[in-house]
Amino acid sequence: MSGKKDDDIVDVPAARRDPEVPVTFDDALMRIGIGRGQYFSIATMCLLWMGEGMQMFIMFYLPKALYDEWGTPVDDVAWVDGAMFAGVFVGALVGGHCGDAYGRRPTLLAFTAVSVLTGILCWFTSSFMYLMCIRFLVGFGAGGFAPSSLSTTLEACPSPYRGRVAVAVPGFAGAAGRVLTAILAEALYDPEYNPEYSRMGWRGAM
Repeated sequence: MSGKKDDDIVDVPAARRDPEVPVTFDDALMRIGIGRGQYFSIATMCLLWMGEGMQMFIMFYLPKALYDEWGTPVDDVAWVDGAMFAGVFVGALVGGHCGDAYGRRPTLLAFTAVSVLTGILCWFTSSFMYLMCIRFLVGFGAGGFAPSSLSTTLEACPSPYRGRVAVAVPGFAGAAGRVLTAILAEALYDPEYNPEYSRMGWRGAM
């Protein structure tokens, strides 16, 4: 027995981080946790992916309108969808490179602007070939922002949340956009006014 009383025992302070050991970015994120900044980023990217889902599938509801507008065979409308998916492919390749070379945020803003502006230009299309070219650019913008948007969101989230965020942003948000496309097509369709068009016309639906 040492003869020391309980009052003489001094608490040993908790171990502190060695200042010589560098803190990694993931360690800092784990200590900070997930908060309003990450939630805002996730919500913003979900809206972008919902918009992309709507842009990708809106043409499925418009073949009869294009036939009545320009006499385009219904089967040829698939070329518009093909042109957009080709744009997505090229845009994803270019967007990934630009994100590494120029930064995620500038790349995200630039390609989102391309997708939005060319989507608006669809209103002014005067021929089927013009529409197909414009839809290629819409897909180019949508494919270009996809790598940067997902990388930007995941990089700001702690590692335990990244799997769920990776599924939620392109998966659930993209699927929600496709569902909203069907709802929009049904809501704008007015069979009493015109059996072949929507209330806003096919240009307004796009």
